[in-house]
Amino acid sequence: MLRALDAMSNEKVKNHSRQAGKLVLEPVTVSMKAYAYCGKIGKVPLQGQALRKATVSVKARAPQETAVEICCSYSTTHAWKNRYGEVVRIETVPCNSSGKFEQELYGRLIRYMSP
Repeated sequence: MLRALDAMSNEKVKNHSRQAGKLVLEPVTVSMKAYAYCGKIGKVPLQGQALRKATVSVKARAPQETAVEICCSYSTTHAWKNRYGEVVRIETVPCNSSGKFEQELYGRLIRYMSP
């Protein structure tokens, strides 16, 4: 798993536990357009950058079967402005994943783990 993540240029491991089979990746700022959908404020879709937090878990299910679970959460901030353009409130908005990162990472893990 660590070799697969090392091959990805912008992904760094924050901590890992071999016994638990769990990796926590460093939070990364990514493009919403490519990786997440953060909804709309009124009729205008949110755009820009989103913060991604990811965890990868690997568990043996049988002697020849391994389960891989990739959990990603995305969020962005939105500044509410008054009619004069002054920021009156900043809110963290949760986002939905497009599944692109999970698919890329899963593909890399399979290539490294397959015999």
